[in-house]
Amino acid sequence: ENMSNGILNFNAVYKYNDELGALYQSMSDSNRTIKGYIDNIDETLEKMSAGDFTVCVTNEYIGDFAVIKTAMNTISKSLNKTLKKNQSCFRTGCNRLK
Repeated sequence: ENMSNGILNFNAVYKYNDELGALYQSMSDSNRTIKGYIDNIDETLEKMSAGDFTVCVTNEYIGDFAVIKTAMNTISKSLNKTLKKNQSCFRTGCNRLK
C-alpha cells in the first residue's frame, strides 16, 4: 500500500524463500531502485535551482528510466549553453541573443 501511495521509505519483511518471497524481493529491489532515481533527480534539480547548470547525472538509469537521465543531462547542457551566450552578450554589449 505504501508504494501505491508514493511512499518509498518503508521496510517490510518477508522471511520465507518461496514464490511469494521471490516476488517480495523483486518488489523490494524495484522500490530501492526507484527511490534511488528520485533521490538523484531531487539532488540534480536542487543544484540546478541554485544556478549550477554544469551538473550532470552520472548514476546509471536502467530500462525505461534511461530517458530521464538523457533528458536531465540535455536540459542541463542546454541551459548552461544559453547562460553562457547571455554572459557573452552582456560582456560584449550585443542587443539580442542568436
